[in-house]
Amino acid sequence: MDRLVFYSEGLKREVVRNALTGVDVLAVYSQRSLIESLVDDPSLIGAVINVVELTPQWTTFLESISRSFPLLPVLIVQPAGTEDCPDGFVCMDDDASDEAIRGTLDNLVGSTLQRDRRKHHRYGWPLRATLPSGDGTVHRVSVISAGGAYLEPAGSLLDSGQMCDLDIYFQNFKMRARCAIMDPRHSSSRRAAGFGVRFVDLSDDAVEFINRIVQDALIKILIDPSASPAVPSLDEEEDLLSIGNEFSLT
Repeated sequence: MDRLVFYSEGLKREVVRNALTGVDVLAVYSQRSLIESLVDDPSLIGAVINVVELTPQWTTFLESISRSFPLLPVLIVQPAGTEDCPDGFVCMDDDASDEAIRGTLDNLVGSTLQRDRRKHHRYGWPLRATLPSGDGTVHRVSVISAGGAYLEPAGSLLDSGQMCDLDIYFQNFKMRARCAIMDPRHSSSRRAAGFGVRFVDLSDDAVEFINRIVQDALIKILIDPSASPAVPSLDEEEDLLSIGNEFSLT
C-alpha cells in the first residue's frame, strides 16, 4: 500500500487519512521520528508537515529535506496568515476546511501514485571514479545510491547503453561495479552535464552497505543541516567480505 508520512503539531490525523483513500498515513510526533520515516522508506508518496510556527529553524530543516529528497511531494500546513512558503513546497493554512485539505492532498500526491519511485536513497559525496579499462582519466561522481551513480565526465561521454566496469573511490576504499550507461543529461540548476550509470548485479551485501552509509549521511544532515558528512571510510580491521566482494582497501 502507498504510504504518506504525517508530522503534526495540531492537525488531526483523521483529516489527512480520510482525504486519501487507499493510502497508509504514518503519523509521527517528533522531528527525529519524521527524519527516520523519511530515510527508512524511499518510496513514500509524500509528506505532510504541520507546524504551529514556521520558525527559522523549521525553514532550515525544510530546506534540508528539499535538498535530500528532491522528488518527494511535501505539504506544509502552517498558521493562518503566514505569508512565506519555503521554495519547493506546497503550503496551506491550518484553518483550511477538510474539503480544501482533501483537494490539496489530491493535487499534491495524486499524480505521483503511479510514478516510478526510487528504490534507494542517494547522497552526494565528492567521489572520484575511473574506468579500469580506460586511460586513467578521473571522473567526478556527484551522487551515488545502491542503484547507481551520476558521473560528470572529464572528457567525452560514453555511449548510452554501453556496459563497463567502474571503480568508485571513497576515503580509503573503492568499489568496483559493473554498470550500464544511461542517457546523457545537459546541465541544469541542480546538476552539471553528465550521465547516470546503473549498477548491474551488485551483491546483496553491497546494496545493504551502500544503503546504510547513504542513510547515515542523510540522518546527519537532517538532524544538523549545517553538517557535511565525511566521505565514508573503512576500519582496516573490518571484514571486507561482509560488505561484498565489490570493495577493497586502497
